[in-house]
Amino acid sequence: DHLSSALERLVPAAAESHRAILSRVLSFARAWLKKNPDHEVAGRVYASVLSATGSKLDIGRAKQWHKGHQASPDAWYVISDILNSGFWLNTKPDEYSVKEAQLLLRAETATARKARLVGTLLGAHTDEESIAWAKEAYARDRTPWILMRLLLRAPDTETIAEAEAALERLKDHEELEPEMIYSVLRADPKNKVALRRGRVWLKRSPENKWIKAVTPLIRSAGKKKA
Repeated sequence: DHLSSALERLVPAAAESHRAILSRVLSFARAWLKKNPDHEVAGRVYASVLSATGSKLDIGRAKQWHKGHQASPDAWYVISDILNSGFWLNTKPDEYSVKEAQLLLRAETATARKARLVGTLLGAHTDEESIAWAKEAYARDRTPWILMRLLLRAPDTETIAEAEAALERLKDHEELEPEMIYSVLRADPKNKVALRRGRVWLKRSPENKWIKAVTPLIRSAGKKKA
């Protein structure tokens, strides 16, 4: 009875921390999806699989499933994760997913708009509407990753000020602090708060996965113009 929910969590866990078993987990998940396309959490499992692989084949399968299951409560997870996969892989935004996300978010009230979908849409399609939705979502929930998407896609004075305050709150947060430092420096390369926090973080976490992304930004900020 709990297999479907376990699969939803097992696929990303294997992709993140247990790569040795990932291929077997993915094979099992794909087989389960083939046999259970109408299951209530099929959308979440499809989203987990495509996020774990980023492959065109898995994205195509998930999109095809979505076209026939748009009424499923969890169908939006597929759209959100297709958009997010494109963001991380730096590929051309998927037009179908952008349009479906826009239609869904326009049909919802401000308080009902799904923050996850709002953020992934902004990462793929930056226009006045998606920026407004993201700012609205951040003001409501104060979700750090929404703020980081705003910094990377639509930075302004207000957003940078919010990020400076967030950096103080995220002090010593192993996962979020370096990504926030990176996002602020991408938006404002000479930002004093981010540079100060970044230098402290570099000394404290020399093995963190964000080192390669953050270090060049800090070095670049310290260089004098010719």
